Amino acid sequence: MVVAELRHDEIWWHFARDEDTEGPRPGASSGRKLLRAFAAVSSPASAVSFVRRFGPLGLCRTHGLPGCIPCGYWPGWLPLPRAPAARDADGTEYYVESLDGYLFFARLTRALIRIGSQLKGGSRQEQEDLETVDELSQRLADAGVEKAWPKPKGPPNLWLASMLNWLGNYASATPRCAPRWTITRDGRLRLAGLDLRFELTTFGTIALQLINTFTQGREIYTCSYCGRPYTPRRKPNPNRRNFCDDCRAEGIPERLRSRDLYQRKKARAADHLSAAGVPEP
Repeated sequence: MVVAELRHDEIWWHFARDEDTEGPRPGASSGRKLLRAFAAVSSPASAVSFVRRFGPLGLCRTHGLPGCIPCGYWPGWLPLPRAPAARDADGTEYYVESLDGYLFFARLTRALIRIGSQLKGGSRQEQEDLETVDELSQRLADAGVEKAWPKPKGPPNLWLASMLNWLGNYASATPRCAPRWTITRDGRLRLAGLDLRFELTTFGTIALQLINTFTQGREIYTCSYCGRPYTPRRKPNPNRRNFCDDCRAEGIPERLRSRDLYQRKKARAADHLSAAGVPEP
C-alpha cells in the first residue's frame, strides 16, 4: 500500500508505514478491474487516486516512460530497486513520477481499446486514436529509448506489431528469487533452497490486458453512452449501441429507446403535415 499526493504537477508517493499497510501491495490487483480503472484516469486527481488504490506505474520523472533505460528504469522491473527521488523535512522519502505520463498512458489505453474493438468489428479507426499511438512512438524516440516505428497510417499491420511488441516488453513477468532457510538439529542455519516466483508490475498487468484486446481472449468494448471500457457478457451487435453494466443499471438503454421513439414519431408527424400541405407549427 502506498501514500500518494500531487506536487508540482508530479505524483509523489511512498510506501505506507506499518500501521497503514492493510491494503493490497502495489501491482497486486485484478487485471480487468485494473485496466478499467486506469482507462478512466483523465485528471490529476484521478491519477493520484489510481496510485493510492492500485500502486504506481513506475514511470520516470523526466520523460514519463516505463523502462526508460537512460533514467535507470529497466523494462519489467518493479519500482522497488530505485532510490527515492526526494525527501521531506521530516525525513519521509518519496518516489516521484511524471503526472503527464499517467495522463498520456491512460489516454493511450482508451485509444487502444477503441482500436481493438474497431479492428474486430471491421470499422475504420479514428484519426485522434491513431495520433495518440503515434505520440507514443515520438515520445520514445525523443527520450532516446527506441527508434520511432512507422506512423499509424494505412493497414494496421504496418504499425500494430510494433505497438504490441513494445507492450510485450512490460507484460512479461519479473522473476523474484527468495532464499528458504531451515534450522539443523545442532541449531545451525542452513539454506534449504530458493523459491522462485514471478510478478507483474502494475504497468505490466495493464499492458497484458491491452494485448488481450487484440487476441482471442474476452473482448473489451467501450460503452456507447459513457465511453468507459467494459467486458460484455456476449459480443455486441456492431450495428447497434452497446452499454456497460452501470449504464444498464441506470436505465440508459430504455431512456435512449424512448427518446428515439419520440424523435421518430415527431418526424413522421412532420412528414404527414408536409404531405397535407399544412405548415409546421
